[in-house]
Amino acid sequence: MALECAYYPFCTKEAPLSREHVMSRTIYKRVKKKLVGPLQRADKMVSGELKIRDVCKACNNGPLSDLDAYAGKLFDYYFGNVVRAKESISFCFDFGLLSRWLLKVSFNSARVNSETDAHILSAYRPYILTGAATPRKLALFLQLVVPHKLTSREKALIPIDELKTIPRNARDEAEITPCPIRVGVALSKNPRFNGLLCRTVSIFSYTFYILVPKSDGLLQKTWKTALVEFQRVVDGAHRLLGARPPVRIRASRTDFFQSFGYTFHHYASVYRKWLEELDAQAEG
Repeated sequence: MALECAYYPFCTKEAPLSREHVMSRTIYKRVKKKLVGPLQRADKMVSGELKIRDVCKACNNGPLSDLDAYAGKLFDYYFGNVVRAKESISFCFDFGLLSRWLLKVSFNSARVNSETDAHILSAYRPYILTGAATPRKLALFLQLVVPHKLTSREKALIPIDELKTIPRNARDEAEITPCPIRVGVALSKNPRFNGLLCRTVSIFSYTFYILVPKSDGLLQKTWKTALVEFQRVVDGAHRLLGARPPVRIRASRTDFFQSFGYTFHHYASVYRKWLEELDAQAEG
């Protein structure tokens, strides 16, 4: 356990440490589904609400709680609704509150997985806590991921009893909706992104990309070029700017399987072991 708050020296060091949810207790309560996902540092699947124990009560019950409350409101208006192909939404948001909450979740995730990104994200602690001095090089993008409609071939591989349990849309098509919660790192082989840290926070159809420089030395021209390239290569990614909400955002052409592809391949052995364990339990 850490001996001081993860937000020290920008908080009250004397306050005792408490447990904070990696995502947000308000979001977990609203999802109302059993959560299962890979934990990178343990190289295994874990279930339940991930928590971290290095935040003081003053931060946890104060500014961080306020950010979680704002995220809960966004869930009620937006995140809890699955977006389907060709649909669009009018997204109204407060850039300061949204960006601070996304950075907080990313910082939590990096720490719980013992990732080196935590050091980079720690520079944003004053902004997360107070909202003062919005970082010049901070970009948010939102991509609306749609459900995956099962093909005839895919349906043929699924036992009839299991196929009947898969949700169906208004056209009576079996579809796999996006996961309730995903938090992690977005990686790319594009050399123009080498100087950027890109984290993702996904809640059902809503996938947010948080981009910040890996170092203070990133040139402004390089930063702007990378953002233009990012929006070009990430289908349906809409940059969120603080001055012009609400914004109309159309669903991307990316479905859940396509969006989840990197995560699945990156943790293929972990998922395979987990599925084998589930099969063994079913047979037993």
